[in-house]
Amino acid sequence: MSGTGVIAQGAVFDDGWCVMRWINEPKTTTLFPDLATVEKIHGHGGKTRIVYTGDAFRRGYSDCMQDRSENAPFGSVGGIDRAANPVAPEYVTPDEHEEYLTGYKLAALVEGR
Repeated sequence: MSGTGVIAQGAVFDDGWCVMRWINEPKTTTLFPDLATVEKIHGHGGKTRIVYTGDAFRRGYSDCMQDRSENAPFGSVGGIDRAANPVAPEYVTPDEHEEYLTGYKLAALVEGR
């Protein structure tokens, strides 16, 4: 299944398990052991973009975790060359930049141990 815009919804649980539900019929719901599996099955070779909603801190934290699972260091914040001075991606509003980057940097520190 493919499409443009929002075509599915999902969640990532604290233990790493994920759930995804298609918006259009048939509205199937599937559990996955991790986000990497979701992307491997439904990622269209990197053409699918997973966007987190919710508060900016959690999006930053989640984006860092996703970057780590894709073996793309700092991909969401400008690449490895921007690691020391990351920038928030376009989908983060200017008033959320600081909160987003705080979440991203914390995940890099905590999960990098």
